[in-house]
Amino acid sequence: MSWEYRYTLNVVIEDFSGDQNLLMAPVLLWLRDNQPDAINNPALREKLFTFEVDILRNDVCDISLNLQLTERVLVSTDGSVSSVEAITEPDEPEEIWTVKRG
Repeated sequence: MSWEYRYTLNVVIEDFSGDQNLLMAPVLLWLRDNQPDAINNPALREKLFTFEVDILRNDVCDISLNLQLTERVLVSTDGSVSSVEAITEPDEPEEIWTVKRG
């Protein structure tokens, strides 16, 4: 038996006054490592990561990040003993092929 959790992780950063690029870079690196199937697929990548910003002042804002995540789970049975295991994400392929149109 196996299944996949699909959920939205919402992270809220309040009173943010730093460089937004320094906030987004580690999020995207984490997604690359933990959701490689989605980040390498243009259709899935389009919905993988969204954010909203509420500007409080000229230099301060609240930021809400929404990440569409998946986690695979495998249940294996050996006699009368079952074990539940979270499956790690597959490694990124060494080569990524793209198709250009037009």
